[in-house]
Order: sequence, then C-alpha cells, then structure tokens
Amino acid sequence: MRVPLLPPLFSRAVIPRAVIPCAVIPCAVIPRMGLTALVVVVAAISSGCGLFGVDLGVEGADSRWVDIDNQNGRSVLLVEPSDRSDSSDPDPVPLVINLHGLGSDAEEMARLATWPEAARDHGLVVAFPQGVEESWNAGRCCGAAVEQNVDDVAFLDAVVAQMVAEEGVDPEQVYLTGYSNGAMMSYLYSCMRADTLAGVASVAGTNFSDCEPSQPVRFLQISGEEDPVVPVLGGKSSLPGLPQVPPVEGSLLAVGAASGCTGEPTGFELGGVASFQGQGCDPGSDVRYDVIGGLGHEYPSLVNSPDYVAVDKILEFWGL
Repeated sequence: MRVPLLPPLFSRAVIPRAVIPCAVIPCAVIPRMGLTALVVVVAAISSGCGLFGVDLGVEGADSRWVDIDNQNGRSVLLVEPSDRSDSSDPDPVPLVINLHGLGSDAEEMARLATWPEAARDHGLVVAFPQGVEESWNAGRCCGAAVEQNVDDVAFLDAVVAQMVAEEGVDPEQVYLTGYSNGAMMSYLYSCMRADTLAGVASVAGTNFSDCEPSQPVRFLQISGEEDPVVPVLGGKSSLPGLPQVPPVEGSLLAVGAASGCTGEPTGFELGGVASFQGQGCDPGSDVRYDVIGGLGHEYPSLVNSPDYVAVDKILEFWGL
C-alpha cells in the first residue's frame, strides 16, 4: 500500500504511565490484623487489584481475573455483559483479545478506551491478557519479555483455548487487537496463527518480528501521522532503547500479499484521516490502513480524536 510522504514527526510521545503494583499482604501478617483492618484491606485489594473482580465503572459490564492454566500464574482480565455473567449456560459470543502497551497492564488497557462498553453493547467477551513485566515478546521488541525470551505466542494459544473451553466463546469468532507493543504482538501472533483469528487490528504498531505472513487475515492498521515512538515511515524511535522501527507500510504490504490483495490500493481522505484499502483481497480478508492526521503515539478516542474513535472503527471493520 502506497502512503504519501508525511510531515516531520515532531510531537511528543504519550507513553502510558507505569502502574504501581498492588500490595501483597503476607499470610503471617493476617492473624495480627484486627478484623476491621482486614476487611478494609481485602476490600481494597479486591476492588483495586482484581482479587475478586475489578470495578471499571461501566454499568452493564462485569469484569474478573481469570488465571490461565499452566502459564506460570499469568492471567487475563475478562470483561463481559452483566446479563451473560449471570447466566449458567450463556450462548457462544465473539471473543476479543486486547493487548496492552509497554509499561502498561491489563487493567489500564481496559480503562484506556471504551472496550468494556463495547462488550456490553455488542455482546462480546473481551479478554485483556497481562504481559510479563508489562511487556510482550513481539520479536525484537520489547522489554523484559524479549530479554527473558518469553513465548507469548504459546501464552496467547493458551488464552484462546481456555476461553473457548471454559468461557463459552465462539471459536470461529476470535479477534485480536493491541496497542503499541501489544499491536506489535498482534502482528506476530496473526502471522503465526492466522487460521485462529477472524480479524486483527493494530493500533500504533508495526511488525518487529521475522515472521513473514503466509495466510490471509482481515487486518486493520491504525496509526497517528505524527507518532514519534512508532513512526509510520520507520526509522529511529523517540523511545530510548527501542530498536530501529520497521516502516508500517512494509509490514502491512506483507499482510496484504498473504491476503491475496493485488494492484494499487484505493485511498481517500476524510476528516483528517487518510484511508488506504487493499484491492482484490481474498473474501473475508480485507486489509486497510488508516493514518490519523495530527495524532501522536496515542489510542484514538473521543478525547484526542473525536472524529475517529478506534474502538468503533475496529468493530465496524470486523463487522461486529
């Protein structure tokens, strides 16, 4: 997909803040605590750390932590419509796996955009997996997950399998999206497991892996024109320690080729968003690239991009 030259990238990155881990109360301390203090601590942990659930402040959507079997204690924050969580035998629904960025976590990702509202309004189960030390091993990026050679593809395999087996989601409607480092992981996982996924959306990401896409997949790339962390034209990132960034266009061209897209994509600009649609793609494997003018390394929402809300555009692209 050809993308016109874009203005210089000079805006500051908006990096998600690191979240202070919740306190862990050693078992030996509990007998020495008064009953009132213990109740307060348990309430604080359960509301803030997700011991029993997390209150995301969205009426009609319930959330809870789910441990993933045989994955060294790793977990996902699961969000679903309240009426579904109250049912003993819920109908199969689409699953959306949503990956956080570097230095962020599952709960922060759930609060970053309107995915909990989407779960309620569109009848979805949305799973927010937790990366190792707030990072994903997406190939050459990023953080502790790369340093420790974490197999995040195997972890996501386990997430999908357990969600299908225990949460009653539809195995034919598994979708994957991510932001920043999570978007990079979306490229890698969709490259290796395209047959598992009904659709993918990358927000502020590109392919940092050596995996060459070989199977078709429906794919939406959303980028900020002035993103200095993952610059659309590639090159040096403004984030210290980040490897050389592959051009977003090149990553998406490879996806398009695997999806059977041929010829020149059609492009148009509307409301400051340049959109490029692949042509001749295999049925059900549309590939699109949306570049939002003036946006940096941010998740497009009503706050920073009122004319282009990423959650709404992703769901529309996937047909949900």
